[in-house]
Amino acid sequence: MNINYNCLKKIQALVEKNNLDASLDLINDQILIDGQNPIYHNVKGFILLKKKFFNKAIIEFKEAISHRDDFVEAHSNLGIAYKNISQFNEALIHFEKALIYNPNYIEAKLNAGILNLKFKNFKKAIENFKSLIKNDNKKSIYLDYLAETEYQSNNVQDAISYLIKSLELKKTPEKLNQLGIYYLSIGENQASIKSFKEAIDLKFNFLTAFYNLITFTDYKLNQNDLNTLKSLNYSNLDNNDSISFNFIFYKHYELEKKYSEAFKFLLEGNELIAKNFPFNSIEHIQNLKKAINTFEICKKIPSLKPKNKKIIFIVGMPRCGSSMVEKIISSNKNVYALGETSLINKLIRPFIDETNKTKLTEKQITNSLLKIKLDYYKKIEEYSKNLIFIDKSLSNYLYVGLLTKIFPESKIININRDFKASFFSCFKSKFANEKNLNWTFNPDSIIDYYKNYIDIIKLWNSMQFKNFINIDYEKIIAHQESEFERIFNWIDIKFEKKFLNLKDSRKITKTASMSQVNKNIYSNANEEWKKYEEELNPFFKNFD
Repeated sequence: MNINYNCLKKIQALVEKNNLDASLDLINDQILIDGQNPIYHNVKGFILLKKKFFNKAIIEFKEAISHRDDFVEAHSNLGIAYKNISQFNEALIHFEKALIYNPNYIEAKLNAGILNLKFKNFKKAIENFKSLIKNDNKKSIYLDYLAETEYQSNNVQDAISYLIKSLELKKTPEKLNQLGIYYLSIGENQASIKSFKEAIDLKFNFLTAFYNLITFTDYKLNQNDLNTLKSLNYSNLDNNDSISFNFIFYKHYELEKKYSEAFKFLLEGNELIAKNFPFNSIEHIQNLKKAINTFEICKKIPSLKPKNKKIIFIVGMPRCGSSMVEKIISSNKNVYALGETSLINKLIRPFIDETNKTKLTEKQITNSLLKIKLDYYKKIEEYSKNLIFIDKSLSNYLYVGLLTKIFPESKIININRDFKASFFSCFKSKFANEKNLNWTFNPDSIIDYYKNYIDIIKLWNSMQFKNFINIDYEKIIAHQESEFERIFNWIDIKFEKKFLNLKDSRKITKTASMSQVNKNIYSNANEEWKKYEEELNPFFKNFD
């Protein structure tokens, strides 16, 4: 294989000067001379990658690999191209293929780690990042990714340790803010305050850190903080900072008991988010109907064989007390809390779409349900070897009927909460997952969503499933010990009174409720909406 190195040097110089069209002309000339040369196709693919012609780049990298399968750089470049068009599975395949031929290829290993983290393949991601750190322990980005992987896999103390090491190498406000989040998840209020304040000291207009500081800790803005915030030119803020600004002042004026002023900021903040993430009520109703239709199709299919493990599904509206229930149940050492995984939705949704398009045989349905079950257990067993798991993905209320078929060994708990309390608790929370919770930013959308939720829960109640119960948030708050003893008896797990002491629990919370769930149960949570009764009443009339 003859290679024109002089031409390649010219191409490299042109690429460095960003003269991509001229470099493309030169490499095309070489391909006309020797179209079988994998290096030429890889170079052309790289230029196309720089020009953001990702699909054309993919063709060239594939051509390079077809002539030389062990071409490490081409596999890695192909992975990058696939990653840029969001074909993440294909991307990961080629990053890992590159690593088969060269286990020390840094670019492929870093990208493989990032995608393994995205896919929640935590064990593999940790291996990727630890291997990178072993070869170069001075690159803070490797420690950052390793910290986030440990955090997402619920090893928060390890996450904190790695992020602190990263901060020693390179201190940034973003890392300090992230450290504050890590501390919050295990109830370390003072440590989180310190981290958020350090982040603000490095970047005085870091509104994300200000928002986290006042929203999730017991910190109150002082006069210096207020002067800093009020000195910002609101009209020059980007959309995200404008949203944070409004929620910061909502919380500030609430703490000052100036509720009318607070509500103005709350309304403005939610309106800004709603513009970016409009809720499609028609699409939501269609998804509800599809889920119910699929259950009707599966109704006569026998339930799958139970496993010797137990899944506790907690479903309901956001801010219904689910984080509190999860944390108390998982205080039992035999229980592993998965958090909000969205895994069931990812596995069941394609099956629902298929059953609403195609008539399947009983055998096909059974096989599909079995695949969902096996894939679910395979994934959660990567987290822990425990025999009892809690899945707190609240939107699984859509699939209760199917869950009883797929997981007859499961226990499904729906948590009811008073509408007005639920409404306000959703509306005041700037949820991080704006796309999936876009209905929470518009009062009319909250009402529509709540009505649909009530209707489908009524349907599941009418089925009288043996492994499905409703519990009331209000009763839990009023009668903590007796209610949790009843819940523990129903799920057949040993209850201890000490589980109710949330403040001393080291269990992890990562939701919008993390500031509250790390405190002991308090009885006035259901009354918070009354502070804004005058402002909320016009919306409530639409529900009555």
